[in-house]
Parts: sequence; C-alpha cells; structure tokens
Amino acid sequence: MLFTKKTKRFGEHEKAFGFLRLLFASLVIIAHCHETADGSNINEPLHRLFGTISLGTISVYGFFIISGYLITSSFSNSKSNFSYLVKRIARIYPGFIVASFFCLFIVAPLAGGIGPLSKAAVLGIVHIFALQPPETENPFAGTYFPALNGAMWTISYEFRCYVLVLVLGLLGRFRTGPWLIAALAILMLVVAKATPDQIVQKFDSAHGHPGLWFGRYRDAFNFFGVFLAGSAFYVFRDRISVRSDLAVVAVIGLALGLCYRPIVEAFFSVFGGYLIFYIASFGAQTFLKEINNKTDVSYGVYLYGWPVMKLLQMYIGVQPVWLIIGLTLAISYVLGLLSWWCVEKPVLQLARTFLSRRETRAMAAGDPQKPVEFS
Repeated sequence: MLFTKKTKRFGEHEKAFGFLRLLFASLVIIAHCHETADGSNINEPLHRLFGTISLGTISVYGFFIISGYLITSSFSNSKSNFSYLVKRIARIYPGFIVASFFCLFIVAPLAGGIGPLSKAAVLGIVHIFALQPPETENPFAGTYFPALNGAMWTISYEFRCYVLVLVLGLLGRFRTGPWLIAALAILMLVVAKATPDQIVQKFDSAHGHPGLWFGRYRDAFNFFGVFLAGSAFYVFRDRISVRSDLAVVAVIGLALGLCYRPIVEAFFSVFGGYLIFYIASFGAQTFLKEINNKTDVSYGVYLYGWPVMKLLQMYIGVQPVWLIIGLTLAISYVLGLLSWWCVEKPVLQLARTFLSRRETRAMAAGDPQKPVEFS
C-alpha cells in the first residue's frame, strides 16, 4: 500500500490519526501521573523499560510527527497564506485560551493559589495570548511539580512549527526541495544535541522570557526536527511503502534508539514516524478509524489532563496511581468533549464560513481560487 494522492488526506480523518492523537494524549496523562506521584520518572513505564525517556515525552513527539504531516498538507491545500493562518489560529487558540482561563478562575482557587486578579495572574493572562501556560502564585504548594498547567508549555512550540511551515512554503521548499525538508529535520536534531551547554545557557538566559518568542534552545530545535520529520513523510508520501515487514524493522530500530538517549529523537523521527503512519493506515481498515474521528477530543484531553490530575492528587492523594490515572482520563475526556462541542468546533465552523465567504467575494471580483480545504 502506498501513500498516494487518493489517500494523502489524513487531515480529513480517512485514517486512524484521530485514534493516535487521543492515544498520545492519554499516554501523556499516564506518564504525568507517575512522575508527579513521587517527583521523578523512576516508576514511569517507558523510563523503567529503557531508562532514557518518558512515555509523556515520546507521546508529545508523536503529536508533532502527526502534526508535521497534517499541517504541511494543510498549507499545500490552502488557497492563500491568509487562509492557512486563519485555519491554524482557529484550531489552536480558542481551546488554549478557554482552558487557560479555566485554570486561572477555577483550578487556581481550588489549588490554594492566588486567584485571577493577582499581579502574577494578570501577567499570566497577557502571556496566554503568546500561548504561554497560565500562571498564578503558589498553586499546589507542597506537591511535586506545582504548576498550574504543566502540559501547556508545548503548545507555543507547535505554533512556531506552523510559522516554520509558512516560511518554508513561501520559499517553495515543499514543491521544489523535498530532500531539503528531510535534511533540515536532521540538521535541527543535530543542532539540538551538538550545541555546547555553555552556548545553550547563554541563549536561554539572553531573553527576559525565553519561552515567549523562540522557546528554550534545545526544546525548540528538537520540536522543529521532529515536526519537520512529519513534513518529510508528507512530501515523500508517494514514495513510501507501508508494509508489515518494514514495520517490524521499524519496531527494532525504535527499540534500539530508545536504549541510547542522544539518538532518541532521531530514531523516533524515522522509525517511530514510520510506525505511526503504518498504524494510521492499518487503522483505516478497523474500528480505530472511528475513534476520535468526527468528534476530536484529543486537544482538550491534553489541555485539561494536568490540572485535573493535580486536583485529584491534592484532594484524594497520589496513590494508588492507577486510580488517579483512571479518574483523570475519565474527567479529561468529558472536558475534552465539552471543549470540542462548545469551543473548538464552533470556532472552526466560523472560520470555515469566513473563508468560504472570502472565496466567494474573490470569485465575484474575478479572482477565482481553489475550493476551500479545511483540515
């Protein structure tokens, strides 16, 4: 089976990407529940197995692989740069903003922190619009990792990757330089690993708020590299064969990569990326394609998982950890569903209507465009 033009539109949920996104969001919660229970990743499942990286980090990388593929597809099928940006903003900002205010106005008081009118919280509200996690004073005092939302920090890196796609698209790299995309992915990961610690520390300390613009040096380059690996899978989609024997090779390669920390990102980008697309293709023939398909709760699950978990740990306790995991997943699924129905889906529909009307006006003015693609 090949990635052909007929099957390339994973963004339309023809494959099992919805299931994979929900799986990765759930695995992040499982990892966080273990790590926050005792303040370390000693008992975290993947770290116990390989001793190199957590299940949560690998799952976030999985998100970025899928996102790299889908967002590159979205850019390629957008009628204009403006259309692309509207779609990306509509997809990422509304859910993030509502979840942030939920943390400030509901979670913070319950967590013993200072409410949303404190100086720190007001500054945190400003930072929300830069996709920075909400902040307040002294939430979850006396617990491990006392952050109001310790998962949201990756969202700003996601949006920076959207901007990176726009820049590469403007330069025509997706049409004329597919090998350059793969080379850039490798370069980003090499830079993240090879840059001396002294330079990284100077770079990170050179900003008043380093996470506001570029983010932390190594995190930024790692995320850029993994994301561009997903983009590379898109630009080479017609040449990639999805076969069981290659999937077995990918499993072996990924397992070997997970044994040595410096190569985890690179091996996951190649072998883990292949497995993601293999599972996505296989899932199209099973019930998996219906999971988290038309109703996509994965973003909301990711946004609400941390505060729900921390509140449960604060009021119930951190043990047994599987009870906390089960309750966190159940409540987060409900909140993710509400986020999709009440926030994300309505805004996406408004954006779709806005772009359709804009297309109609452009055609009436004698400037016909391609049909609107919304992914």
